[in-house]
Amino acid sequence: MVETLRQAIEHWLRKYGPEPGPPPGSIVDALVALHREELPDVAEEVLSQRAEEIVVAYGAGWRRDALGEEGWEGRWPGALVRHFVTSHEAGYLVLVGGMGQGKSTWMTELIHAERARSEEPIYHCIDCHPSAPGEPRGLAACLYDRLRRKYVFPEPHEWEHFSIEVKLERLLKRLSATELRDGQNAV
Repeated sequence: MVETLRQAIEHWLRKYGPEPGPPPGSIVDALVALHREELPDVAEEVLSQRAEEIVVAYGAGWRRDALGEEGWEGRWPGALVRHFVTSHEAGYLVLVGGMGQGKSTWMTELIHAERARSEEPIYHCIDCHPSAPGEPRGLAACLYDRLRRKYVFPEPHEWEHFSIEVKLERLLKRLSATELRDGQNAV
């Protein structure tokens, strides 16, 4: 059965929107109109197939003034990350930009938005100059501690003499086998 454009948009809004639950009808209406405006001569079946891309772009602030707004009216920084996580088997999302370009602000918005969705993202920030947070051991230690807190994992006694890199690798393998089954990815 072919989804209607409206059904496809509602589906992707539930997945990428800033809040759990059904999206406001006004947002659905705006995106249906935007689809038809951007691609006026395209069949509804094809539009439905492109709905995910347009929902993610809209969440990022495309074609609207979302600065200073919150919730459905604001930008949804998590939409881009959730799209990346669900469309890639593995990998890293790297933000690159000069000083004052908004990388830290965007990450802060993302972390707050994910927590509002009852998610606890795992992240690590590296300063612009070489320092302990940028060193591989510091990165591994930070991610190891955040993952242990998120998944309530007490460190096994036999791990106490392992290097932090080995501990992180073992924890990731354990989480992959127990918490993130069936190809599930985590933010």
